[in-house]
Amino acid sequence: MKRLTPWNLPLSGILALALAACGGGETEAPDLLECGPGTELSGGACVLAEDTCGAGLTLNENDQCVPTEELCGDETVYDTESGTCVGPEEIVCGEGTIEIDGRCLVDNPLTCGEDTVLANGQCELTEEICGEGTEFADAGCALIGETVCADRTVFDVALGKCVDLGNVECGDDTFEVENRCISVDTVADNLASSADVVYAEGGDNALTIPELETSLVFAGTIEANDAGEHQFTLSAEAGDWFELTVFTRGLPSPMAIIVNDSGYDRATSSALSNVAQRTFAMPVDGDYTLTIANALNQLNGTANSGDGTWAYVAQISRIEAPEPKPWPGIEAVATGDLADLTENLYQVEFPEEFNLSMNVDMLGADAQAVVDQWASLSEFTESFDLEEGGSFVPERPASGEPVFLLFDVERQTGPATGFEISTQRAVDVDIDETYEFEVTTQPGQMVKISYTTSNPSAFNAQFQVSQNGEELASYGNTDPLNGTTSFSTRPDARYFFAVDGGTYTVGMTNDNWSAPIYDFVPVITIIDPTPIPVAGDESFTFTREEELEEGGFAFYRLDITTPASFEGFLRTGELVFEEPEEEDEEGQWIDDEENPGAGDPDAVIIGSDNFVSEQFFEEGTFEILEFTLLTPGSYIFAISAYEALTQGYTLELDATERQALVPEEIISETFTLETYDLIRGSAEFADGESATIRVYNPDDVVIFEAEASGDYEFLELAPGPGDYRVELTNETEDAILRPTYEFEGVTDADFFEASLGSLDLGTTGAYTAGDRDYYLFRVRDAMLISMTFSVAQGEAISTKVFSRASRNTLREQVGNLINFEDLYASNDLIIVEVVANSALADGYSFDLDFDEVTGVPAVNESVSPGLQISPSTRTVSSSLSTAGCIIIESITVDLDIAHGFIGDLDVVLTSPEGTEVLVHADHISGGLLVGNIPDDIDAEESLDAFVGESGSGEWTLTVTDTYDDGGGSFDTGTVNSWGVNLTCSI
Repeated sequence: MKRLTPWNLPLSGILALALAACGGGETEAPDLLECGPGTELSGGACVLAEDTCGAGLTLNENDQCVPTEELCGDETVYDTESGTCVGPEEIVCGEGTIEIDGRCLVDNPLTCGEDTVLANGQCELTEEICGEGTEFADAGCALIGETVCADRTVFDVALGKCVDLGNVECGDDTFEVENRCISVDTVADNLASSADVVYAEGGDNALTIPELETSLVFAGTIEANDAGEHQFTLSAEAGDWFELTVFTRGLPSPMAIIVNDSGYDRATSSALSNVAQRTFAMPVDGDYTLTIANALNQLNGTANSGDGTWAYVAQISRIEAPEPKPWPGIEAVATGDLADLTENLYQVEFPEEFNLSMNVDMLGADAQAVVDQWASLSEFTESFDLEEGGSFVPERPASGEPVFLLFDVERQTGPATGFEISTQRAVDVDIDETYEFEVTTQPGQMVKISYTTSNPSAFNAQFQVSQNGEELASYGNTDPLNGTTSFSTRPDARYFFAVDGGTYTVGMTNDNWSAPIYDFVPVITIIDPTPIPVAGDESFTFTREEELEEGGFAFYRLDITTPASFEGFLRTGELVFEEPEEEDEEGQWIDDEENPGAGDPDAVIIGSDNFVSEQFFEEGTFEILEFTLLTPGSYIFAISAYEALTQGYTLELDATERQALVPEEIISETFTLETYDLIRGSAEFADGESATIRVYNPDDVVIFEAEASGDYEFLELAPGPGDYRVELTNETEDAILRPTYEFEGVTDADFFEASLGSLDLGTTGAYTAGDRDYYLFRVRDAMLISMTFSVAQGEAISTKVFSRASRNTLREQVGNLINFEDLYASNDLIIVEVVANSALADGYSFDLDFDEVTGVPAVNESVSPGLQISPSTRTVSSSLSTAGCIIIESITVDLDIAHGFIGDLDVVLTSPEGTEVLVHADHISGGLLVGNIPDDIDAEESLDAFVGESGSGEWTLTVTDTYDDGGGSFDTGTVNSWGVNLTCSI
C-alpha cells in the first residue's frame, strides 16, 4: 500500500486536515483559536507549521510541503503531479553514443544482416544459422561426420544437405551441357567427331529416331556454290517425340525443315543464331524429308551465300510424350508459348449437349501456327490453321472419348509466339429452329453480330434482337448497313445500335430449307462509336489518317439535345468549289486535282429504332451531306468504304439548331383576308414525321385540313372577308417534331372570270428571287386552257397550276420558257402561282388561251421521283395528281424502272378511287422495265379495272422488291419516272 504523506495530498485535503485539527465543525468558533500539534495560528486560522515538513522538505507559499533542491539530483526536477523527481523529456547522449529506443548506445556504423549479430565490432553468425547435419563452429557451420556430395551437387550450408547445382543460363556462343556452359564450337566439334551419319552427295543419308536416352548425330558440309541445303530421310512413327539441335561450324544461322507428303511442315526458328533447336511430334508413320539449310538463305530465297563453305552438326534425341494437360473449359482461357511444344498438349473432354468452338484471342506476330488434333497420343486425325481472331471446332469422335490438341508453330521468325485460346459452345441449329443467346452492352454502343459455323455455305438465317420480351430489330443475312459495301466485301455480320444498353436477347433462326446449321457459334464485338454531342449551332471535324479497308465501317454517335439540321462533307481528299457556268445553274464541290482522294466513301444514319433515316451513296471520293430535322436523341452516323479509303477520310459536319414542336402543341397564325384572297403555307418535315394543318374561317369552322409530311405546300381560298386562322398541330403522344414552316396571307392575287379568248397578263419591273404573283380564274363552263410563260435568257421562274375543286396541283415546271397545253377545267377555280427563281430584270410574259372543249379530253401526267430501291427501302411509293377527267374511257401507263433483276419486283397502280391493279409481277427477267403498258409491256392484270371511274385526283405507284434469300444477293434499283395517260368523257 502506498504510504500517504503530506505532499501527496491536494490542497483541499491539507485544508481539511487543518480544520479538523483546529476543532472545526458546526460548533461556534471560540474567540481565541487553539491550534493542534504541527499547526500554528496565522491570519486567524490554524495552518501547518514549517517545522512539520520533515527532512528535505520545505513549506512553500501555498502552505505545501515540497522537496528542497537537495532532494532531486542532477538533471532531474520535482513533478508535482506525480510527487516524484523525474528526468528530462529528451535524452542527450554523450560523445560516441547515439539514442536508440530511449537508450544511449555506442555508435557503430555496421549493419548486420539476417542470422547475424554485432559482436566485438563485427557481424558474426548466430548459432541458429546452421541446419540439419551441421553444427556451429569457428563462426561458421561445419559438417557433422563424413558427408560427401555427389557430382553436379554441392553441400548447402544453410540447408545442411547436398543439393543440385540448378539450371545454368549460358550466354552467347555457349551451350549448356550437363549443367555447365561450354562454347558452341567445342560442343559442335565434339559431336562431329562421333557423327553417326555424314551427308554424302547422292548417298543414302537415312536417319532414324533413336531410342530413349540415346542420341543420333549427323553432320555435313555445304559448299559455297551448291544449292545451299542438304536433305536427309528421317523415318518415324506416329506419336514419336524428339528434340533436334543443329550447330553451325562456319557460316551462322542454321535452320532445319521437316516435311512429308501428307502436309506436315515444321521448321526451327528462322531467327539468326548459331544454334537451331526445337521439339517435334510426328503425326504419321513413314519417311519425312529433313532439310538442313542456312536461315538467311531460306528467308531471302537464295542459294548458299558467303565466300567459303560452312559445316554443321546436328543431334536428334528422343523424348517421351508429355503428360496432357486438361483443357481449362468454357469459363477459362488456355495460354502458352508455341515455341515450347511440350507444354502445349491438352486433353479435351466434350460435353454431351454441345460441341466446343475454340477462339484464337491472341497469337504472336512471329508465329505461323497450327493446332493438331489426335484421337490418342499415337493417332493423329487433322490440323487447323490458327489466325488471331479466328476459330476452329475440334471434331467430336463417335466414340465419345476425349481428344488431344497440340498447339504448334510451323514457322517462327521471332520471339513473339504466345497464344491465348478461349472456348464457346458450338451448337447445331435445325431447320426452322431458333437458338438464343444474350449480349450485354453499355448505352450507346454498337453490337456487331457475326458467327462461325462448320458449314458456312449452308448458312441462311434470320436474327432477331429483343429486350424484356420486346422485339427491337430483325435482320436477314444482311442489315441496312451492308448495302453500303460492295457485294464481294459485305461483312458476314449484322450491326445493332444498343441505344439504351443493358442485356439483349439475340435469336438466330435457321431459314435454310435443306440442312441444319452445324457448330454455330455467335461472335459478338462491342464497338464504342465516337460521340458527337450536339446542343445547338456547332461545327465538327474528324480526320482518320489510317486506311479504312474495303467493306469496313467507322461509327460516330450523334447525341442530340436540341433539334438540329446538318450539312457538310465526307471526303478522302481536298475539295474546291466550282462556280456555275450559267446564272441559273448551281455550283458544286469537286476533287482538288492537286490533292486527290482515294476510294468511295458512303454514309448512313441509323436511328434508335435501328432503321435507316438518311443515306448517302454518291460515287466518288466525297459525299455531300445534308440531313435535316433530327430530333433529340441518339443516332449512329456510319461511314463505310465501298472501295478502300487508302488515305483515310475527313468528316465535316455543321449543326444548326431548329425549332421543335412538342406533342400536342399547336402553332397558330391569323390573317385578315377579303373574298378571293389566299392563304399559302409550306412545311418541311423529317422522314417519318407529320403534323396536322387546319385552316379555320371567321366562324371558326375548319375549311381545310390535311396531314402534312415531307416537303408540303398548300393553297386555300378565302370565300369571304374576315379573320382566318392556320394551325399546325403535333397530335402525337411522344414524338418531338421540328418542322420548318411558313404561312402567309396573299391579298394581292389578281381575279378573272374565265371566258373564251386570249389574255395577256405579262408584268414589268424588277423582281428579286423568291417574289411571287398569284392569279385566280373562275371557270364556270368546261374549257381547255393553254398557258405560256417566258423570261429573259439567263433568268428562271417556277409556275404551278392548282385546282381548287380537287385541291391538286395540275401542272408544275421550272425554266425560262414554260408551256402548259390543254388543261381541262369545269366549274372550278384555277389558281396560278409564279415564283421568281432568280432576279428578273423586267418581269415576265404570261399568255393564256381559253378554248371550247371539243371531242374527248386527254389527260397525261407524269413524275420523275428517282426513288431508290435498297435493302432498307424494299417498298417505295410515288404519287401524281390529275384533273379534268370526269369518267375514264381508257388508260395506259408509262414506266421507267431500273433494277438488278426486274423479276424481283411487284408494281401496283392505285386510282383516286382506291382501285388497285397489279401492272407487273415478279416473273420477268432483265434489268429494265421501260415502256408503255399495254403497248410495250403486258400488264399482269388488266387496266380496264379503272374504266368508268373518275380520273381526277391522286394516283399512286407502289414498287416492292419481293426477293429475299436472307440478304446476301439483294439487288438495288431506281424508279426513274412513271405516268398515266387518260382518255376521258365529260
